[in-house]
Amino acid sequence: MKSVSDVAPFGILILITIFSISPQLLSDVNVYASDMNMSSSDQSMTTEDEMSADGTTRVEIDTSPAVPTSGQSLLVALSFTDSNGNKIQHQNYAITVTQGDVIVLDNQHGHTHTGNDIQTTDVLTSSSPVDIKVTLNGVGLPNTDPSTWTGPKGDVISFNVVPEFGSIAPIVLAIAVISIVVFTAKNRVIPKL
Repeated sequence: MKSVSDVAPFGILILITIFSISPQLLSDVNVYASDMNMSSSDQSMTTEDEMSADGTTRVEIDTSPAVPTSGQSLLVALSFTDSNGNKIQHQNYAITVTQGDVIVLDNQHGHTHTGNDIQTTDVLTSSSPVDIKVTLNGVGLPNTDPSTWTGPKGDVISFNVVPEFGSIAPIVLAIAVISIVVFTAKNRVIPKL
C-alpha cells in the first residue's frame, strides 16, 4: 500500500509548477498595463477579445477591476488590431457600457491614434455584470469626412464582463490536486508500479 508520503513529492511538484506559472501570468498583465500607460500595480483585469464580422479587426478589452464592484468606476482598456496582430491607428468607434438597464458609459465618438484607448465608466451602483458594446465606425482621422474612412463600419461587437476566479484560481487548483493525490493514495486507485 502506498502511503501519503510516497505520493507527496508528486503533489509538491505540482504545487511548485502552479505557483511558478502564476508570476508569469501576472507579469504579462504588467507588460500590457505599461503598454496602455496604466498603473502596473493593478493586476486584477478581465480580458476578452472578439473579431469583426469580416475578420479584419480584432477588438480586445481589459477591464479593471476584473469584477464589477459597487461604488467603483470600471476602467475599460481597448486595443484594436488587424488580422495580423498589428495595431490599427486612427480607429473610430462608439462604446456603450450598461449594467442592467443603466448606461454607465456612452461615448459615440471614440478615437484612438495608436490602436489603444482607455475609457472609464461612471461609478457602478452594483456588482452585477456589465455589458460592453463596441461599434466600429471606420479608420480615419477624426476631423475628416466619415465617408472617407476605411475598414468595418457599423459592426457591433459585444462583451459581457462577469466575475471570474482571478488570483484565487491557482489556490483552488492546488487544493483540488492535493485532494486527488491524497484520495488516490488512501484508496489505492492507482496500482503499485
